[in-house]
Amino acid sequence: MLGIALAFGAGLALLLNTDMAPAPQESPPPAPPPGRTLIRIAGEVLDSDGAPIGGATVYLLPKASPGADRDKVDHEVSDAEGQWELRVPKTIGRWIGAVARGYRTAWIDGNGVDVGHKIIHVLERSPALDVTIVDADGQPMADAGVLFSPWPPAATWFCPGPDCRQGEQWGVTDAEGRASFRQDLAAPLVVTPFIDGYHGHPGAAWLPDAGGTLRIVVHRNASIDVALETEVPLAATDGPITTEWFEPDSGERAFAFTLGVDPDGHARIERGVRPGTWHVAVSAPGRPPVLIERVVVPEDDGTPVVVRARLEARAEEAHGRLVVKLQGNVAPQTPQGRLRPPLVFLRRIDGPWTALAWQPGAPESFDRARQRLEFHLPPGTHEVLLADVLTGRAAYETGITVERGEVREVTLAMRPGQFGAVPELRSGDVYVRDIAVRDAAGRALPTVGCTRDGRQRFHRTSDLIGGRLRDAGVVLGPYPSDEFNATFVRSDGSTIERTYP
Repeated sequence: MLGIALAFGAGLALLLNTDMAPAPQESPPPAPPPGRTLIRIAGEVLDSDGAPIGGATVYLLPKASPGADRDKVDHEVSDAEGQWELRVPKTIGRWIGAVARGYRTAWIDGNGVDVGHKIIHVLERSPALDVTIVDADGQPMADAGVLFSPWPPAATWFCPGPDCRQGEQWGVTDAEGRASFRQDLAAPLVVTPFIDGYHGHPGAAWLPDAGGTLRIVVHRNASIDVALETEVPLAATDGPITTEWFEPDSGERAFAFTLGVDPDGHARIERGVRPGTWHVAVSAPGRPPVLIERVVVPEDDGTPVVVRARLEARAEEAHGRLVVKLQGNVAPQTPQGRLRPPLVFLRRIDGPWTALAWQPGAPESFDRARQRLEFHLPPGTHEVLLADVLTGRAAYETGITVERGEVREVTLAMRPGQFGAVPELRSGDVYVRDIAVRDAAGRALPTVGCTRDGRQRFHRTSDLIGGRLRDAGVVLGPYPSDEFNATFVRSDGSTIERTYP
């Protein structure tokens, strides 16, 4: 009743005191900063049949920027009639873009815009990709999550520039196991199903573009019982364990789980691992990790697969310290503002660990002035590769033994590295999807790349591929050898072989 009385009283006051309460007026546009004049631009967003598109975002993006979040640029949302209006400092040097869900993104060059005339964006309806998910018996999987991801993984933006894209989409299948997607550009994508206890077959589908139909068959995951053997029984204070699962052929890490351990020393992964053969690394706080080779996980039959891991006794110092000092890491013109250390890759080469691939290594500390890096590593024998894209220099050292609780110091001479031009990665709908690098003796090397000016660097293959598709100046290297070989694996199964130099 109080709210009604207040509303009634306010209305009565307006009726009785019209000279004291003038009718509300439209707020004037915000005043530009001193010395800055705003330009009015206006337009409409239409589909290819000329019908208005409401809810489209129209934005101004500096041409030097690959994209932006919506709140970082001048933007407006079109009304039900497709109309919009903006007041902006300038249009020169800007893209005037328009995005709407389900349509291809469109851009107009702000350099050629006549601000006195209406700006028209015509958006083409994107083709639909209809995804159906079924189980091994062909029955539809309802309420299954489906992730629709731009490929290669790279920066995505709500307001993209002409060479970038909008981000991921997430859908859920209906009772018939179907979900539909439309993407903003004609470009490759990856479709991944997410269903608790199941895996895709294959795990994800790569497509050169989104359109048509896609059928994904999912299979039940297997359960894993990790049985830990220790000299001293595990205590509640020991904390969780981590299991990492590696592909047996490439040695690359596929996925990992952090698990609680029961009083009997068992940790359970409930229907979390797809059938196959895996190398499994098990680690616990205060203990060196162990690797179990070629663990076979069969198709799920309801019985968990037992993985036995013997862990050493807990110690205050479970790792050793590797201190790497760099010599000669200079360039003719020393780059300014160096913040990050060189790219570092590590690989353990004793016992079963030789089966695993190079892993990026983040130092615990980096002394830029003294060119000194420190790593905490499990006891064993390691090799290290460093590549500094700012100086174009690299180094490699093998047989570095690290003891538990000890400090090992190594001095590496950084020498001019070898670079290699990356060929065209696209031919129509065929793309390079993987890059394998080896030295002249055939030993696997990590994939390293950068732009020629050293401003961008890449230590993951997918990032290097994305960088090269956008920029012809992306190269492989620097590598610490006079010669190396690269195999570029394409989406149709063919390969391109290159030897550098």
